[in-house]
Amino acid sequence: MNKAPAAIINLRTEPILAAGPIVCRHFYGKEIPVVTLDEGAFQMLKTGQHVVVNASGGEVIIKE
Repeated sequence: MNKAPAAIINLRTEPILAAGPIVCRHFYGKEIPVVTLDEGAFQMLKTGQHVVVNASGGEVIIKE
């Protein structure tokens, strides 16, 4: 099926949103990184961009 997002990037991570990736990892063995950005960094993102997400480092790198 592969319908899961590659990553979740947002301004604020609500507990219910964080639960989805936890359940996915537990039941399906698939990791979905979750990164919370500040307003300025989030505004730099545009729909359709390719990015690299480093969830453990809390960073999103925009690919040119």
